[in-house]
Amino acid sequence: NAEVHGGSDERNGGSLDCARMQPRRLRWRPIFDDYLSVSYSSATHVDIWQSEFTTSPVVALKHHTNDVRDMCWVDHRRMITIGKDNWVKITDVGTPQETF
Repeated sequence: NAEVHGGSDERNGGSLDCARMQPRRLRWRPIFDDYLSVSYSSATHVDIWQSEFTTSPVVALKHHTNDVRDMCWVDHRRMITIGKDNWVKITDVGTPQETF
């Protein structure tokens, strides 16, 4: 399931630690082109960012117990994530009106 974030980034007291969170993959969301999904090297989650909210991701997909190797959008609602934990997860993140 998707975890909705609000306000500042809770993982680092309100700011991103860019040295620790190196982006691995970036994928634009179909139809809603102001949403960008990001996976990171050495991270077990995928963040979904909206261009209007740049201080923290609007959604964090936390489904894996090991690093996320890859991700892709199936359509404008569903995302597939592939983890080093040997799991493939499909998540319905909804539409911006439903999820965010």
